[in-house]
Amino acid sequence: MSGGGAESDARGGAPAGSVAGLEAGLEVGSEAGSEVGPGPGFEVGAEVGAEVGSDADTESGQDATTPEAALAALRARMKTLQLATVGDDGTPHTGYTPHLFDGPDILIFVSQLAAHTRDLLARPNAAVMLIADESDTKQIFARTRVSYACEATPVARDDPRHKPLLDAFEARHGKMIGLIRQLPDFVLFRLKPTSGQFVMGFGKAYRLSGEALDRFEHARTG
Repeated sequence: MSGGGAESDARGGAPAGSVAGLEAGLEVGSEAGSEVGPGPGFEVGAEVGAEVGSDADTESGQDATTPEAALAALRARMKTLQLATVGDDGTPHTGYTPHLFDGPDILIFVSQLAAHTRDLLARPNAAVMLIADESDTKQIFARTRVSYACEATPVARDDPRHKPLLDAFEARHGKMIGLIRQLPDFVLFRLKPTSGQFVMGFGKAYRLSGEALDRFEHARTG
């Protein structure tokens, strides 16, 4: 890819992002046209597609980097993740928490006063998402994001890894960790991703595979 998102599309030499966006808009227009009649819906869709394609070309260099580099940058930049768990009665719970990557695994340090912590202790399944901030996103429908399905395992306080992991947590997130690590209700969890999906723009969704979920397979849907 080129530095400015000017990769040519084999169908006509237009920037790939613009073509993808235009195609998305034409699809929207076609669907709209089928509902409200041909013509206006298609034209509106084309306009939306052109705008989407333009934004996709320029937003945060999304066309100027590989998915591997974009995901690494997102993981390095974001200090919190969104967390989803399920309660005893099937009620879903969502929250957010600071996190730390340990290789492919994700560490979180959370209080048992929170519903999602109690959920994880009872049912070690979770979904997490890291997503680019709205203020950094020109196209709100195409925020860069990665989501993982995870298996959660608590790290016992007498585990020899517990202290160095919290030391690393404190180095990244500051003095607050030094305070709350003394509280008995906080639990350190290791979340092991079992599947994942990375999205870096329209037409740029990738299923993550491999033992470390570091292989990218382009996905048309997801």
